[in-house]
Amino acid sequence: MAKNRQNYMLKINSIALAINGLGNLIFLPKFGIIAAAFTTIVSAAFVFFMLQKEIRNFFTITWNAKLFMPIFLANIVLAIEFFLTPIGENFLLSVILGAISYLGIILFFRKNYL
Repeated sequence: MAKNRQNYMLKINSIALAINGLGNLIFLPKFGIIAAAFTTIVSAAFVFFMLQKEIRNFFTITWNAKLFMPIFLANIVLAIEFFLTPIGENFLLSVILGAISYLGIILFFRKNYL
């Protein structure tokens, strides 16, 4: 890793491992696989935000909301399809329709990316 930041990376990933492990120990018996997924997402988000903070120390990153808005919209549509309709009960159908709607929104806004 550049800039000799291996110790920092080790600390960040160790904390993420602890978050994931403790979260699984606490929530897995009661909530099952949903808890495992949630604690994994939380620990990955922790690593992401800590690394983003570290990257900003070395690079200037500009936030272009216009670029991320279609992706945000596509994820909102996916959440609505999955949680507020009966589609979420059929996994295969929800994956197929989710992929179609997600790609449709991204293709509709493709001019923002080209």
